[in-house]
Amino acid sequence: MSSFTRARFDPIPGKRREGRQVYRCLDDLWFWIGKPDSGCGVEIKAGFETDFASMPAWLVRLVPRWVRDQLAKSSALHDRMREDLQFALTNCDGLFWVAMKADGVNAILCGLAFRAVRLNTSRTKHNP
Repeated sequence: MSSFTRARFDPIPGKRREGRQVYRCLDDLWFWIGKPDSGCGVEIKAGFETDFASMPAWLVRLVPRWVRDQLAKSSALHDRMREDLQFALTNCDGLFWVAMKADGVNAILCGLAFRAVRLNTSRTKHNP
């Protein structure tokens, strides 16, 4: 079954994207597709910056913290893949779904988050 390695994220003081706090990944984070020894995965290097679930700032204030926390690693993976042109948008979004399920995100939240990312076709590059 697909899985994430452990990772820690810290907020970057004073750094925001469209009103959302930006976080830095403190550890190399891997999302393994299939078993961890499958050799098939996506790496998010330590230092990668993400705003996690890219919701409008007004919605962030309405969504409980535990919901945003539940989406953190999957959202960081999605941001990483969206910035890398080697991944087609449909692959980014599909792996976002797989990652949410692998991380135990509630089915209703998975459906809402997936529909939201399918509406967004941007590929803004925030990381060097």
